[in-house]
Amino acid sequence: MGDQEAAVRRTALVTGANRGMEFEVCRQLGRRGLRVVLAGRDGAAVAEAAAGLRMEGLEVIEALLDVRREGAADSLAARLRGAGVHVDVLVNNAGIFPPGTLLETPPGTFREVVETDFMGAV
Repeated sequence: MGDQEAAVRRTALVTGANRGMEFEVCRQLGRRGLRVVLAGRDGAAVAEAAAGLRMEGLEVIEALLDVRREGAADSLAARLRGAGVHVDVLVNNAGIFPPGTLLETPPGTFREVVETDFMGAV
């Protein structure tokens, strides 16, 4: 890739991206020519997922991000900015889905779901 082409390469940030649907979103964005920031809260899982996409020839940046932590998104934005990475596309898809019904879900688990799925997006 030439310098001019690299300069205009678009970057997508995908949250909760180390498995499932979010991982496949990373793959599809990468196949369409975007550089992908694969973000998740489990460093080992993020590294493994990113390595798999790199083996497919895709450009991937690993990023630790726990959307439940206040200020975590700002911190990641600052790290990316410091590395000269501009995010063009955000797939804010981090989420968890506990098994069972709402009434079977322990309060602590329900709190984690709200913090991840709602507050994390906010």
